[in-house]
Amino acid sequence: STVEVEVTAVPFVFQGNPAVHVVMRDIAERKLMERRLVHEPAVTGVLAESPSLSQATSEEKLNSILGSIDNVIWSISTSTYETLYINPAVEKLYGLPAAEFYKNKDLWLAMVHPDDRKIVAGMLPQLIKEEVLTLEYRIIRSDGEERWLEDRARVVLDTDGRAVRFDGVKSD
Repeated sequence: STVEVEVTAVPFVFQGNPAVHVVMRDIAERKLMERRLVHEPAVTGVLAESPSLSQATSEEKLNSILGSIDNVIWSISTSTYETLYINPAVEKLYGLPAAEFYKNKDLWLAMVHPDDRKIVAGMLPQLIKEEVLTLEYRIIRSDGEERWLEDRARVVLDTDGRAVRFDGVKSD
């Protein structure tokens, strides 16, 4: 069988000899959620129920699934940049409750490390042009801890081809 993995390799010197530290992580669950975000439109901050999904689960069950994932799953309006949806994993990653991100649309950028803020500030306009984008950058959590994130995002278009929202997945 095939397993989707993320591979991180870091070269180093051990007792005078070159070596590589390799970490492989199973990302099948993350890839499944990414595919769902790409192929199933969102309605009122949750994924809409496609014909196959509507038979299998309710909105509450889907929110429970999204709430159990370690990665931050988010959706932002293209017109107002307001947060439309964010799963509870945001609290573990950022150290702030999800409600804070709904209240303050600029909180995302405010928590980005000052050295990375310029590139992150250009992410959403760049995403409109490219439709898919992956960035790596640092944030400073509410407790002052610095963390590296990988942020993968996609533009969602309406039936007329207009951008209506940005959906993405942030990984620590």
